[in-house]
Amino acid sequence: MKRVCKRGETVNHDVPDEIMVYIMSKLPLNSIVRFKCACKQWCALIQDEAFIQFHFSLRHRQVNLRHHTSFQVIGRIGFFYVIYSIEQDGSSTVIEGKFFDSNSFIDPFVPACNGLVCSLGSPQALYVSNPVTNDSVTLPEPRFLKAFPPSNIRLGFGFDIVSKKYKVVGCDASRHSKIEVLALGEESWRPVEGNIDTTRFKDQIIHLNGMLYWFSTETARGVPRQITTFNLTHERFGVEISVPDDIGFLKGRHWLCEFEGCLCVIDHYQNMIDMWVLKTTCDNNKQVWVNRPIILPSELKMVTNVIPIADGLVLVRCRQENNYLCHYNQVGRVSNVIKVRNIPGCMLIAGKYEDSLVPVRSVC
Repeated sequence: MKRVCKRGETVNHDVPDEIMVYIMSKLPLNSIVRFKCACKQWCALIQDEAFIQFHFSLRHRQVNLRHHTSFQVIGRIGFFYVIYSIEQDGSSTVIEGKFFDSNSFIDPFVPACNGLVCSLGSPQALYVSNPVTNDSVTLPEPRFLKAFPPSNIRLGFGFDIVSKKYKVVGCDASRHSKIEVLALGEESWRPVEGNIDTTRFKDQIIHLNGMLYWFSTETARGVPRQITTFNLTHERFGVEISVPDDIGFLKGRHWLCEFEGCLCVIDHYQNMIDMWVLKTTCDNNKQVWVNRPIILPSELKMVTNVIPIADGLVLVRCRQENNYLCHYNQVGRVSNVIKVRNIPGCMLIAGKYEDSLVPVRSVC
């Protein structure tokens, strides 16, 4: 049985929904978004919460199992953020419709969560957007938004795995200020209980498994650097994680990132990358830091940024404004270097990105 939709397309209703789900699960997201305009049947399927979760889980599992030969990164070109897809051969393409405005060159970068991006936009306001669906919402104004310059703002964005709500946490790191939290859909920010020295917080704040992680600086009193944890469900700070005693290079230069579902601190010096991954042991469920040093080839000089992509692969940026894919073995020796093509030299890559169909307005 066939029916003609408003736009003239013909839809076969004899195709079971499970077959349609299977077909659409194999398609890139930008194609799926366009199919929403085909007819009401497809639009309803694509907007179904179960399909959105299934599609995101499938893509996430494929990335973890390395079934995909490409990955996505998010970065900034001038006042705009943009998302690129990078293939294993070094070719790259900008993903259509993924541009959104930032407030300045120095506003805080907030890692994406399930395809959603929290950003400080222009005019100065907080937004949560899905670059794939071009859907966005403006958040209520918090007190810390008055911080100047914007680089003093610290923002965390994550998913509460119990309430199934997305939450934003922020503060003004230029002074001792109250930390505020907002769940998407609420009309006002709430102060977080506890006495935390916000002036020690560094950018950026990492989200993993319902927790936010801050990296703190050393103080004049000799207080060592710590990683501060924040539980999004209980909305309170938890235990502080100590940095490894034998961490290399300058301790003040390491930054936090996510590495295959684990917390990671990383730094670089000349042709050396010092990477530490927080692993959980199988026997007694204890967390230990595992050092994963990487030795880059001598031709990669003046490295300015390193982004771990997967086990055995890092993305390296050099001062000559070139980006390289570096494949390394278990002992940290780089076996293959591939130059990334078609990404503008002026683009500053901030981190990895995983696109999704999660609708912003339905979570508000």
